Amino acid sequence: MLKTVIIDDEKLAIDLLTDYVNKTHFLSLSASFKDALDALAYLSSNAIDLLLLDINMPTLDGLELLSSMSYPPKVIFITAHSEYALQGFKHNAVDYLLKPLKYSDFFKATSKLMLSASTPSSSQQENTSAFTVQSSSLAHQFIFIKVDNHHQRIDLANLKYIEACGDYVVYHCVEGSYIVLQSMGNALDGLPSEDFVRIHRSHIVNLLHVDVIHKDYLEIGTLEFSISKSYQKCLKSRLQRHVP
Repeated sequence: MLKTVIIDDEKLAIDLLTDYVNKTHFLSLSASFKDALDALAYLSSNAIDLLLLDINMPTLDGLELLSSMSYPPKVIFITAHSEYALQGFKHNAVDYLLKPLKYSDFFKATSKLMLSASTPSSSQQENTSAFTVQSSSLAHQFIFIKVDNHHQRIDLANLKYIEACGDYVVYHCVEGSYIVLQSMGNALDGLPSEDFVRIHRSHIVNLLHVDVIHKDYLEIGTLEFSISKSYQKCLKSRLQRHVP
């Protein structure tokens, strides 16, 4: 989870960003501020991962606030003024988003930070175009997903789990993670049912990577995943196929 702080002098903007942060599962809202000086006092004694920062504010604007910090966190500028974009990127901003802000743009921007923090290599993708090549062994099965102007191959033996993120899903593989605009249902339809099973509205797991299964959660490495009651029967059925 990325600890996030919102700074904007408009209440409506704070309310919208709060909603966006709350619906993005890898973000957690630590605090929000209308006054930049109050925010600066908070940031001086609290470590955070991401700052959602307006630029044009009274008393102390966003660029001045960032410049006054010795060790600023990662920042996404969110403003109605496009003329500040160059200055924003000089501060190594993760992204620069213009109001009115759509959730799809917000999710793409925050996902850049999430994936760079959690994986050694990652790619963002828009509009999935995936198909599965079936064979008698999972080791020889793969899917292709559309990445910009080409198709990226994902070997299914290396696909550990799939995670729902709003209107997107994230394919978590051994070598990295990939974001795709797709529903969980469509993602599951393209995978062999013997090995991939949905255990929660937010997760599909590859049973070949599952280490321990408890009554209401399972483990993949050091990660724990809840098993919803509505999916327990399906998981039990899949496990029976894997018992020799």
